[in-house]
Amino acid sequence: MTMLKTPIILGLFMLVSLATFAQDKSEMKEEVLYTAEKMPEYPGGIEAIYKLIGGNLLYPDTTLETAKEGRVVLRFVISSTGDVTDISVLKGLSKACDEEAIRVMKLVPKWIPAQQDGKNVAVYNTLPIYFKRQNPALLVDGVVKPYGFLKDSILTRQKDIISMTILKRRNSQNNIW
Repeated sequence: MTMLKTPIILGLFMLVSLATFAQDKSEMKEEVLYTAEKMPEYPGGIEAIYKLIGGNLLYPDTTLETAKEGRVVLRFVISSTGDVTDISVLKGLSKACDEEAIRVMKLVPKWIPAQQDGKNVAVYNTLPIYFKRQNPALLVDGVVKPYGFLKDSILTRQKDIISMTILKRRNSQNNIW
């Protein structure tokens, strides 16, 4: 009877070991490559991703006072399913700009994943996100107008404007530019 128990115990031990190994393997993160035969693509191309980012990027209020401009370079992974994951800052600008760049990158929908040997694979990717301070505002007859107002056809009637001032900084007392 003892000889019969030993193979059964060994068999159970092997089954438990295999089940544990299979579970660990399925929970492991996929290998991330630095390059692939076919790199990931954003649907619509680079213009489409910058249009999406530009439409959602908010210039952080905290940096308006210091006029911080430049770029934040993000590194992220395009997974084998096309999801954007593991976003980090490679080159930062300011804490507020870095956080805003990451926030916007989290809004980006799925990409077309990279391929290696005919299979979808995860690949590292980088993307610079540019922060440029908004154009100054105009104070036209006591009303704040965007700087683009200068191009407006209404300025062809300059005699109708009593006063115009270019506001380069926000006036904290009046809470206007």
